[in-house]
Amino acid sequence: MSTSRNLIKQKLEEILQEKEGEKILKRTIVVFELPFVAEEKQIREFFEKVSGGIASIDVIKANALVFSSAVIQFNKEKGAEKALELARHGVAVGQFDGIVASAQDVLEGKKLSRTKEDVKPSSGTPGNGCKNQ
Repeated sequence: MSTSRNLIKQKLEEILQEKEGEKILKRTIVVFELPFVAEEKQIREFFEKVSGGIASIDVIKANALVFSSAVIQFNKEKGAEKALELARHGVAVGQFDGIVASAQDVLEGKKLSRTKEDVKPSSGTPGNGCKNQ
């Protein structure tokens, strides 16, 4: 995924250089680990249902033979927020089970996970005791 990730970071940095680039990034998400056969049409159909409109989709296949990724710009920031919220609750991207992240998280190099449940809470969190108790 590193080659794909590098291409995506490059794409996001190009967006950032555009006029109003920061605003565009706020309404942009990235979906990693899509099946290589995923088509823009399938991705668009899913996100148009949950977001109210897509400005653009770039499917990045890189050299991977198994996975592809997509950079999706919504018409409104609310669309990106809704897509990220659905991903946090484990809603798959249509028939695909990809990793959805904000453009900002990708640029900052944050660790990405599939759903909220994948993130392990710290041991100091209440209600997070040992399973053997």
